Amino acid sequence: MTIRSTLALFAATALISAAQAETPPPPADSSTIPADIVAMLQEHRGSWRSDGWIITGDKRTPVKASWECKAAVNGIGNVCTWYHEWVDRPHDSALEIMGYDPKRKALSITRVMDTGVIAEAVAVTVRGNTMSVDAQIDMNGKPATLHNRIEVTKPGEWSQHVTIEADGKLVREIVLTQRRVK
Repeated sequence: MTIRSTLALFAATALISAAQAETPPPPADSSTIPADIVAMLQEHRGSWRSDGWIITGDKRTPVKASWECKAAVNGIGNVCTWYHEWVDRPHDSALEIMGYDPKRKALSITRVMDTGVIAEAVAVTVRGNTMSVDAQIDMNGKPATLHNRIEVTKPGEWSQHVTIEADGKLVREIVLTQRRVK
């Protein structure tokens, strides 16, 4: 097979696949997305520093991260890169994609870890200056409930509080302050 016929086959396959694909939703613009979600997406943009604690019982482990969010395609969603600085395990990084999910009518966030693992998309409730997620998770093989609340206390500064409960008991807390550095 020649290069020309290989390219033609590739192009034909791509066109057939595109024709068979589900019709894409109409393009979104900021007028079709709730105003508080548009504002929260814009609030995320810039370079940030996160500092805080992971609290498990009496143990307090410091946690730090730096991250940057930029506008995604057409400036509506965000693409963010995270760099986690763990004191008790190797540092890692993640790519985060944020945008409006019209089916869920919520802000949606998906992460791709530096290991190649894609985290399930999370629907985030946005009300004014607060973002929240309540989710059922698996913690060490046991079901647990996660509550994550982030409040924009002022532009460029956020307070975050995460609690994880299992068997009706608080098993872990994460308390963070997020500050825009640029």
